[in-house]
Amino acid sequence: MENDPIPFVKPNNSLKIQIKKDKIVGVLVLKIRVIKNYESQKESLEFIKYICLIVENLLNKRSYKDKLTPKDLIISAFEIVFQNNFNKEKLSSDIQFLYDNEQIVPSSIFDKFYGTVEHWLVRKKKRLSA
Repeated sequence: MENDPIPFVKPNNSLKIQIKKDKIVGVLVLKIRVIKNYESQKESLEFIKYICLIVENLLNKRSYKDKLTPKDLIISAFEIVFQNNFNKEKLSSDIQFLYDNEQIVPSSIFDKFYGTVEHWLVRKKKRLSA
């Protein structure tokens, strides 16, 4: 979408929601595959909490939260990465447990801003030193 040759044509309604869902699932798949030995982590509560936090920070608008549920997004990403080689009921109950015990708290605006600036400065420093 960043290099969209026709930026003035915007999707609406269900198409917009589907595109947002596909983007979030794509980000989750990439984040999961970056972790070494992610196969052994699929039932770890810490790993599931990490994935839930990513989803919560990507679903920052209230309009998406009504139509996209984090549980469905995470299960969709797990289906792609693990090819249905995981226990959906256990994953679902673990996600529900984390939300019920208020373990999933999205990052504040300040934390997001600070992290973005810090990331930008580190990248700039690497470019200058190279």
